[in-house]
Amino acid sequence: ASGERKEFVYRYTMQGTSVVSNPTVTFTPEGSSSPLSVSITKLTIGLVNAQLSKNVTIGNITPDGVAFTLFLTNNGSQNLSGLTVKDDLGATLASGFSLAIGESRIIEHFVPNPDSVRYVVFSITGTYSSGKEFRDNTQSYPVRPYIDPASLGLSFHAEVLRQLNSDNHIVLTFTVTNTGRVPYTDVILTEAELGYTLYEIATLPPNSDSVSFNVDLTIDGPREMAFYLTAVDPSGNTYRYDALLNAEYSDLASVIPNATPEPGTEQSGGITIVDFNIDRQISKRGEQLIKWWKKLEIIFFVAVGVIAILGAVEIWLYFSKKKKDRD
Repeated sequence: ASGERKEFVYRYTMQGTSVVSNPTVTFTPEGSSSPLSVSITKLTIGLVNAQLSKNVTIGNITPDGVAFTLFLTNNGSQNLSGLTVKDDLGATLASGFSLAIGESRIIEHFVPNPDSVRYVVFSITGTYSSGKEFRDNTQSYPVRPYIDPASLGLSFHAEVLRQLNSDNHIVLTFTVTNTGRVPYTDVILTEAELGYTLYEIATLPPNSDSVSFNVDLTIDGPREMAFYLTAVDPSGNTYRYDALLNAEYSDLASVIPNATPEPGTEQSGGITIVDFNIDRQISKRGEQLIKWWKKLEIIFFVAVGVIAILGAVEIWLYFSKKKKDRD
């Protein structure tokens, strides 16, 4: 009716960061059969999106601790204000600052060397431009007690005990020695393509005897094998040592073990395998024998020729002497 007001609510699910609203009302006036329409001015509706990107870089571990650098960027569609950043122990790193859309801030924080493993998390709180509370946090970053790299050392050697046979079976010998001053735990040997644990040592004390063990493997055929030995220090840091060798069909092998890795760092070593092909060696030996036989054959015929000439000369001298005696 004339002067009457009507309101209704329409719920729309956002499919993106914004949507354009352009409603049109169609109506037929009383006493008319022709419909009319009226449109409301277009309105762009933006999705309320408060998003904060967080990137963390970790410095080198020192006897005093480790430095963290936190990079914050407001890449949402709402301004953020009253922001406060704290660590996992509740210490305030920064407070009372704002980030407009697209604005960034860098925050540095030093974590002292802990007595045990500490998992550092940074939490951020603040408010949207509408006054709504904003909360976010980073992932956790483990900080372990400092261990002097000079106190770490591990020797990893590998040798071929029996080379690959016709059944693709190979036997290897590994020797592990803790050459450092601290123990290792969870010492595990694996091979790149096999994908399972080949051998495990629960604890490897310092200044102890070497641990040697054999591993029997059946593989698909001749190939390069990559062995990985991982070990964990008392702070929970993991170190890996590598050894490479070629598995080939052969019964003879000479193995040169890899050099002892430097202590305290991730190392890689190599194994040089000098394999001999029996068929090839027999072929070479046969060629050498044929060459010697040809030489002996030549010497034989030369010797026969010389003997024949000497015999003819001897006969001639004999008959010459006889003739002289008759005369």
